[in-house]
Amino acid sequence: PETWIPFQLKEDSEVTVTIFDLGGKAVRVIPLGLLRAGDYTTRSRAPRWDGRNDSGESVSSGLYICTIRAGTFTSSQRMILLR
Repeated sequence: PETWIPFQLKEDSEVTVTIFDLGGKAVRVIPLGLLRAGDYTTRSRAPRWDGRNDSGESVSSGLYICTIRAGTFTSSQRMILLR
């Protein structure tokens, strides 16, 4: 399983996507670096999470929280991973 995480930027920003388990532990950090303002909503531009942790191991099915940080802006959403 994999998912794309679409978002839009109003201004150029350093962007990081972090996936947390329900215990609040970060299981995957995806640093995207400095991105230009614009749409990152298509599969070719949006970041992808492959259901693995930072060590490359598959995580179990369940509910996860995806947090996008862009400059001072932060947004979180729930995700369900099914295997």
